[in-house]
Amino acid sequence: MVCLHCRQEERLAASARRRHTTRRFAAAAAAIAVVAFVGVQGASAFHGRLPSLRRSPSTHIVAHRPLLVSDSASVVRAPVVSPSIPQGKTPLPGGLLAVRTGDSVAVEFDTPLARTRRADKFEVVVRSTLPQIYGAVADTLLGAVPTGRLVSDRELLTVLPVRGFQLDGGARGTITIWPMTRRGQGGPLVVAYRAVVTR
Repeated sequence: MVCLHCRQEERLAASARRRHTTRRFAAAAAAIAVVAFVGVQGASAFHGRLPSLRRSPSTHIVAHRPLLVSDSASVVRAPVVSPSIPQGKTPLPGGLLAVRTGDSVAVEFDTPLARTRRADKFEVVVRSTLPQIYGAVADTLLGAVPTGRLVSDRELLTVLPVRGFQLDGGARGTITIWPMTRRGQGGPLVVAYRAVVTR
């Protein structure tokens, strides 16, 4: 004999279990729908940003180009050593004469006040005339040599007329100078010098 009361309780319990299962499925479905919606929205937003992200590298390159051009344009190139006097003869102050033949320049100073056997006097002549031939670059190169150190008495009349000495301007060019002598009453005299630029 079946108890009606027991069967009623079983039906209520089964109904409760079905409702609970339905609610769980509904909640899971809702959660999946929310995740899917958020994912689609996020993907759309990310996809919408892609064009701007793809454009950004070229934008930076364009922005940097003027800077690079500006930097390269602002580089100051060192002036190249080159004679600033014309071909032929050019009078210099004090009765001196510069004679340019091609890239070679001879400075003649065979006067009572300028010709010499002394290194310090020859140095004064070079320091006063070389900038008149090569401009401010020569002044800069001479300024790098301490006064009294350009040539020595021991070599002025012997070694330097053959070997010469150099003012090294690096990439700008190097001025090589040879003292030129002639015979005098007490021995050879320096009466001129020749200068040539090499690179």
